[in-house]
Order: sequence, then structure tokens, then C-alpha cells
Amino acid sequence: MQAINVKRSRGHPFKPSVIGGLLALSGYGVFAQVPDAGRMLESIRERTPGQSNPAPTDTPAVIERPAEERSAPVSAAGARVVVTQFEFSGNDSIDAQTLAAQLDDLTGREIGFAALTEAAARITRFYRSQGYLVARANLPAQDIANGAVKLEILEGRLGTVRVEPAKNVRLDEGVIRRFIDDLVPGAVIRESVIERSLLLLTDIPGITVRSVLRAGAQPGTADLVVRVSESALAQARFGFDNQGNSYTGRNRLTVELSANDWLGLGDAWSVRGLTTFEGLTAQTLGVSVPVGGSGLRAGLGYTNLLYKIGRDFAPLDASGEGQSASAFVSYPFIRGRQANLTGQLTLEQKSYIDRINQAGLDVKKSTSVSRFDVYGDWRDGLAGTAALTHYALGLTRGKLSRDSIADASFDDRSARTAGNFHKVNWSLSRLQALPGGFTFYASFSGQRASKNLDSSEEFFLGGPSGVRAYPQGEGAGDEGWLSRLELRRALGRVGGFGVEGFVFYDAGRVRIDKNPWDPAQVNNHRSLQGAGLGLILTRPKALTVSVGLAFKPSGTPSTIEASHNPTLWVQLSGAPQAFAGLSSALADDPELSQDRFEVFGGFGLEFERVSRDGATDAGPRGATQSATPTGRQLPPYMRYSDPSSSIGVRGALGLGDGLEAFWQVEAGVAYKYVPKTGPSSSRPESNAATTLQDAGVGLRSADWGSVRYGQWTMPFRDMTAKFDPFNDYGIGGAGGIIGSPGLGVGSSSSAGPVTEVGDANNDDAAFIRRQPGVWQYATPEWKGLSARIAYSNNGRRAAPDIGAGSIWGLSGAYVNGPLKLGIAYEQHNQYFGIASLGRNNRGVGSSATAVTQGTSSRDWAVSFGASYTLGATTFSMLLDKLSYSESDVIPGNTVLDLQSYRRRARLFGVTHTIGRWELRASAGRASAGSCDVVSNDPALRACSTAGLGATMVAFGFNRPINKNLSFYGTFSRIRNDGSAGYNFRTGAVFASAGNSPGVGADVLGYGLGFKYRF
Repeated sequence: MQAINVKRSRGHPFKPSVIGGLLALSGYGVFAQVPDAGRMLESIRERTPGQSNPAPTDTPAVIERPAEERSAPVSAAGARVVVTQFEFSGNDSIDAQTLAAQLDDLTGREIGFAALTEAAARITRFYRSQGYLVARANLPAQDIANGAVKLEILEGRLGTVRVEPAKNVRLDEGVIRRFIDDLVPGAVIRESVIERSLLLLTDIPGITVRSVLRAGAQPGTADLVVRVSESALAQARFGFDNQGNSYTGRNRLTVELSANDWLGLGDAWSVRGLTTFEGLTAQTLGVSVPVGGSGLRAGLGYTNLLYKIGRDFAPLDASGEGQSASAFVSYPFIRGRQANLTGQLTLEQKSYIDRINQAGLDVKKSTSVSRFDVYGDWRDGLAGTAALTHYALGLTRGKLSRDSIADASFDDRSARTAGNFHKVNWSLSRLQALPGGFTFYASFSGQRASKNLDSSEEFFLGGPSGVRAYPQGEGAGDEGWLSRLELRRALGRVGGFGVEGFVFYDAGRVRIDKNPWDPAQVNNHRSLQGAGLGLILTRPKALTVSVGLAFKPSGTPSTIEASHNPTLWVQLSGAPQAFAGLSSALADDPELSQDRFEVFGGFGLEFERVSRDGATDAGPRGATQSATPTGRQLPPYMRYSDPSSSIGVRGALGLGDGLEAFWQVEAGVAYKYVPKTGPSSSRPESNAATTLQDAGVGLRSADWGSVRYGQWTMPFRDMTAKFDPFNDYGIGGAGGIIGSPGLGVGSSSSAGPVTEVGDANNDDAAFIRRQPGVWQYATPEWKGLSARIAYSNNGRRAAPDIGAGSIWGLSGAYVNGPLKLGIAYEQHNQYFGIASLGRNNRGVGSSATAVTQGTSSRDWAVSFGASYTLGATTFSMLLDKLSYSESDVIPGNTVLDLQSYRRRARLFGVTHTIGRWELRASAGRASAGSCDVVSNDPALRACSTAGLGATMVAFGFNRPINKNLSFYGTFSRIRNDGSAGYNFRTGAVFASAGNSPGVGADVLGYGLGFKYRF
């Protein structure tokens, strides 16, 4: 077994997970820190209201008051009277004693009529300050006897309530009226009552309310007009950050699609996807709807997470999944501009599976949780400046079930987390304005628990929402507290962005185990602290960028992963974008209009007849590294397939001066159906698979080009497709031989390098790639010239004791009228793709002993393309060369190891248009190439590539029906030489396990299909 170096800090021991304990019992104690599904599911979930209080309403309900009516001038100018008391009438809501107290300074003295008028105005202002929006005090005509002055109060009563929805409003008027049912005609008009009803209405996602109070038909009344508008039905927003962990990928792309008020009931629907491009994907679905008009809201949620661990833990072959299904109801006990208080009850069922295949472990567990949260905020000016305070309290009751026998047994003898548990979470924060443009932010949060908790329920100190000097997940414990302090100041504007700077200090402490159980754990507490500074750049209605640099004290390293000091955190958050439409319905300009998002993709279906025949008869192998010939054929059969359907969303946000941020997420769907006449069984077969295709974020400018990060098509693949008459689509695609090494290895990949010596995955050898975790830069076009460069190093290793694999590529293009030229190069370092070419499959280093230490590899490919158009005919050409090699291999005594392999290929194509028909054909040849082997046995040092060549011929047609739909047909054949194993890149022809055709079998396919693009 390969040794794996995992550090454990003596001063700050981590809390071992149960799966770590199982590994220790199995002899894998060094793996005790392996992340699990519970921790990862909690780390990617959006904070619930009980954990992070909502910001104040961005677009609060606006209440326009009627214009002030001025009192008629008092006629008795110059007359004065000694006031002994004020008498009030019409004051049903405020008692006379309270009103009289507002006029104490005018009682018992001689005043004129101007002062009497001011007394009425003062009572009016007092009423308004108490929320009586249209109340008014009048000084009626009167004879003042015994110094008693009468004031008449019109508190203002509601006349009629009228709803005026805008044309775009989907929300049913009956739903709107349920929210304003509390506004009863004849009732005294109180701001708090109107405000609550209208704010509850604005709480419906997408709804904006503006209300107007107008003078009513009756004296002392006002009519309320409620004007309702609504945002677009569909919206999208994206986020990008580096808040993941190193084992499943730090960089995370999040895209959320929402549909507000789809059914006209105030319903809110959302789909949220997250990917790290390197091992973690998650999807979240949510729906909620108001119940009545009181503010009560109910909803459902579902989250699914899949992960595969790499880097230091890659040799474990660890993966897993987590699911969460929840239901909630929430109710606003207080809803206003100055204060809010909401309660929420949530029921949740969570399940997790963690697999460590190398140790043969499969751990399953589930948790049932009921949680009650209360949260709210209030505004005040206690310190002489504006301030906002948030608070939250959460009570959780749950039950953990451990569904794996070994896991349950270990837990019973150690932490004893299974069974019922309780915990309490709280948070309190305050944002205080200070003189000089400064603001001060302070927060305090914590957790108490009834017993030892599972990792999914623990309190964590590290990460961008905790002690920022430490990575996500650092400092886990059953109980703890966390404090964060920030001093912020607006610094002005730069390039259209508002800039705010801040300095911060974070500190926290956890109790690792509520009930300590491990004698080896010398300290049951862990304290973390850190300080730093950062910037927040905001462009309204476009993009917010947050950058923080956090420093940890010396001598306090991270215990869960290698971390830098300082730690850099970056987060980008795009503003919501309205739905622009389907890509095909927009202008032909491929660049999306700013501040909108579009849906794009396509689907199709092919009806094909395929076979593999002419296999080399059983006998000795011809080439050194080819498989032994079996003579096995694959008889013809029909299949119905959809090899390249996809759906995606993309958007762009204008940043000014021609610069824009863009994002994209595209998912591919492949489907295949084989009738019962197929090669595997007498029953029909069908399968479907989804994959992440081009996805990521970037910046682009017409003057400077574009830079992007994510999972993107590599320049080599992109350039090759542009000179292929079949656009690298279907069984006729040039990828059958271009970019493919043959030997039964597929040419397409979206991963690598693989992480196990014994893995038969071919991803390491492929050059037609869609690479995860890649940075790319594309230049603007200049006089017909353009270029792209790409680089990826995600830290994955083909073996634990060799260097991390990296990949880079570049391409150049030149267009001058009918002439197009292209060149591309791609290089893989430490991918050991050569190990996929030999008959012994994987085996980094020596295939006999798998000694990998000190070995290295370099695989590369170069391709040249050219095309020229003469009228309705385009001629094209592709040339490529592939090279695979490894160095410093320790030779085996009896088994040789392939040390290098090189081969060339060429393909010529023609496309001719007749009316709306496009005819296309191609023919190509891959050479047998040359090779070298290494062995201690001189008799095994010769290397033969006899029979490794192949010839490919394809022709077909394409007939557009309209802008979106086309009909096509293809015939394609690959004639493999006696030892070769080339196959179609898209729609490869295989048989069931144990029935695979032998080397030298020709691949034949023909069929009809259609494609629809939107």
C-alpha cells in the first residue's frame, strides 16, 4: 500500500470522525481526517434565516400621504386669551391626558391666536409621529369661556381600498386582496397596520408595492390606492468563490434560476446548481407559497450532493453522496420598517453515504430533524447615528441513525453520537454608523449541544463566515462560540464600482466533544483567531466583488488541510438577471445582451445500424502492446441514440467601458436505446447519462479579449472541430482518428489524471478534452489573427508519490476571406497517458511492480488545420501527431513496460452546398506509429507497432428545415489494421462485458437523425 502523508497538529488535535475511526481499525488510521458527506452538505447549503438574518427590504412598500391641508388664517388678529386647559374631541385612539401633556407649556399663560394655531399643529405632528398618517387637529370657531380651548381631532379613517395592478402583474388580484383584508373601511388609519399589510405583500418574491392615500369622499376619510408591479417571471443569478476545500475543489460556481409567481399564487420556485469542477456537484430545488394573507408561508426543499475526493486522499478512492428533504412554515409576528420578528418551523430528513473503496468501507447514516427558529432585526439611533441589529435563536431536536453495522458498532464504543440529540444556536450582530463615513460591525454566535454530535451537526470556526484565517471546516466541535469584528469605510468610486474597505478580527473557541471519549485526545478545546483586511467593490444592478486577506498567528497551522498564511478569500456575486429568451429567438450576435440571461441547447435523435466485423483471427499479437487477437465479431444491430443533447443557461453583466462579466452552465444528456436484437441480451436496453459540459465564469472585452475559469473545451479540441466537415458530431466526426491513439482508448475526456494505479480509466490519454479547473485566455481578433491559451493544475496525481498533473494548450487561427488556417498544441505533464495504451492497462511506472516514485511523464499532441472555400464547395485538411512517454521507470524482470509511443494522422474533407442541402465527406488515415519499451530482459526490449494503423471514411448530408431544425444522414467506417482498436468518438460501438470484439475489427455505422437547436 502506498504511504500517505497526512499531518496532525499535536497542539490542536482534530476531532476524529467515525469513518476515520473505522479506517483506523482497518489499518488506515492516517485517513482519519477524510471529509464526509455530512460536512460537505452543510458547507454548501445556503444559510437558513435562523442562521443568517435577512437584510432589510430592498424595495419597501412606499406610502404616499395626501398633501397637507393648511388651516384657514385665524381672523381675530391681535386678540389674546389666558388658557387654563385644552379640551379635545374626536380623539378615540389617544387619551386627552396624553394629548394635553404635549401642550403643557401653553397652559396657564396668555397666548394669541397664532399660538393656538401652533397648538393644533403640534397635536397633528404628535398624531403623525404615533403612526396616524392622516390625522389632523383643528381649531374650530368657538367662544373661549373660562380659558378652555377646544381642539377637534380628525384621526383619519379609511374610506375605500382600491388595487391597481400593472399590466405585467401575474399575481391574482384575489391573492393581493387577501393581504389587505385587514385594511377595513371605516377603521382609523394607522401606519403600522397599513405598513404590515403592504410589506407582507412585498415579501412575495418579485412584487413591488406603491400605495397612495388620497382625500376620501367623506370628511375625515382617506382612500388607499395600492399599486402593484412585478418583476420578470424568470430570473438568474450567479456566484463564484474560492470557499471550497482542497480535496473536492476550492473554486465553486453557483447558478440559481428562479421563477416567481408562476401560478399567480405568490409561489416562488428555484433551482440552484453548484460545481467545483474537480469533484463536487450539488443541486437544490425549492418551492414556497403564501398561505392566506397573514404572512404565513409554507415551502419544500430538496438538496442532492455528489462528491469524489482527490489530492492527498485520492488513493482512498473516496466518494459519497448526501440528500436533504425539508418542509417549513414561517410566520412574521412583527413586520415593519423599524422592527421585524419571524418564526419558522422546519422538518428535515437527511441521508448520507460515504464510500472508501480502497478500504472496502460503505458507511450510511441518516438524520431526522425538527427545528424552530426565531429571527428578526430592529433599527435605532441610540448612539446618535443609525444602526441595525440582527438576532436569531434556533432550537433543534434530531435523531441520528447509523445504518451500517460496522459504523454503528464503532460509534457505540466511541463518540456515541447515534440516537436523539438537541442543540441550541444563537447569533447577534449590529451594524453601527460612525462619524467620518465609518461603520462598525460586530457579531457573536454560538452553539450548545446535549451530547456528542455527528459531523453534519457540529459548530465550525474556520472559513469565510467564521475565522477567516483558516480554511472551511477547520475547528469543528459540538459546542462553541464565534465573534467577528469589522471596521468599514467607503473609499469612493473606481471604474464605476463603489469601493468599501474593511479591517477585521475574528476569534472563536469550540469544545470538540461534549462528552470526551478518546484518551489520546489531550485537549478537548480548540481556539482560533485571525485578523486581516479586505475590499468590497459594488456596481449596482451588476456585480459585487469581495476580497479578503486573513492572517493567522504564527505557530497555529491548519489541521485539516495545508493552508497559506495569509489566506485569500474571493467572492463574486452577480445581480439577478431577467430572462431574455431562448438563444435561437435572439439576435444572431453570439454575445448576449447585458443584464439578461438566456437558455440555449438542443436535442436530437439518431436511428443507426452499427457493427464491428473483420476482427483478426485468434493468435499471437502483432504489435507489442496490443491486446491478444480473439477473432470475436459484433454482429449488426439497430440502436436509437441522442449523443449530444444539451441544455444550458448563460448571462452577461455590463461593468462599463466595454467590459462585461459572463457566466455559463451547460449540461449534456446522452441517451441510447438498443432493441432486443442488440449484442448484449435478448431484452431491450436503454441508458441515459448527464454530464457537465462548458461551464464557468469570466471577463471579456472587445479590446482585450476574454479570460475564463471553469470547465471549458480545450483549444486543441475546438480547433479540430472547425476543420471537420461533420463538426466533430456523431459517428462521422473526425475524432474517430484525429486526437485518438487507438488501442481501444477513447479520444474524448473531461477529467484526469486518474488517481489510482489500478484504474483502467482512459481519461489520461485523451486529447479531445473538455477540461475541468482550467484557466483560458482568448485574444481579440486582429487582422484575421486570433489565439487561445489554456492551463489547468487541479492538484490531482496519477499516483501519490509523483508530481501533480498539469495540462496546458494553445491554438492560433488565421482567416482571410475563403482561407482559414489553424494550429493547436496540447501537453499533459504527469498524466501518464501511456499507461492506458498498453495491454496491462494502468501501471504508472513499472507495470510489473507499480513502482511510481521518481517517475514522470510528458504527453503532447499537435494539430494543423486548413480550409479553402470555392463558391459552394469547401475543402479542408487536418494533420496531427500524438506522443506519449514516461521517464525514470524501474524495469521489471519479466514484464516489459511501454516507455513511449508516437503516431501521426491525417484527414481530408469536402463540403458542398446545393440549395438547402449540404453534402459532406471525409477520409483519413492514422499511422501505426513507433514505440519503445523498457525491460530488464533483453529479449523483451524490441517494440513493434505492426497493425496499429487505421483508415476512416465518412460521408453524409445535412438538410436544414428551418432556423432551428435540421435533418441529416451519415455513413462512416473505420477499417482497423490487424492490431488496432480505433472507434467512433461520439457513438462508439461496444458490446457487453466479456463480449467485446477483438482487435482489428472494423467499425461500421450508418443512419438518419435530426437536430433541434434553441
